[in-house]
Amino acid sequence: MDTLHFIVEVRAMGWIASGVATKAPNSMKGYDVAIGKVEGGVGTLEDFITEGRLSPKRDNNQQDWKLTYSGENNGITKLKFYRKLNTNDDNDVVIQQGMPIYIVWAYSPANDALGQDTSSNRGKGLFPHSFDSGNFLMQWTFDDQSNKLTFHVKVKTTGWVGFGFAKVAPAQMKNYDVVVGGYDNGGYLE
Repeated sequence: MDTLHFIVEVRAMGWIASGVATKAPNSMKGYDVAIGKVEGGVGTLEDFITEGRLSPKRDNNQQDWKLTYSGENNGITKLKFYRKLNTNDDNDVVIQQGMPIYIVWAYSPANDALGQDTSSNRGKGLFPHSFDSGNFLMQWTFDDQSNKLTFHVKVKTTGWVGFGFAKVAPAQMKNYDVVVGGYDNGGYLE
């Protein structure tokens, strides 16, 4: 796997920005950012660099983010795009396979000029390749050749274990897609 793939859906009809870094940048410096939009039915995606809490700067060396799908439907903009882990571009972040990455995102409700986004339309997070609480270890890998997401789970328990996914963090634990497994006369998954 030598590429990093994104699928982004936002309830907005404006531009969408997603960026990556391997170290937690201070004051929004050092992210390699893709900014895309759909306008008049045509999707575009461009490569940018953050230099602080100002509008990002276009990467004039080369455009390394590649758009594979764009669409707008019922007030939702959807973009699919990717880039190589190592683009050989001095302005880009080199991502090591299996290492955590920091991701930032922002969006605009309308296709206006890029500017400082509002605090309600942005976020950031560290996305590791594993989670270890001491009693619960989960590791995951994605193989873009087979399009498979594989989980390895190890839990210190004599009972069952479960984990789940949701598109939106629902209240009261509703609407998650959950798998439950355990070991009783052999292993089982439900």
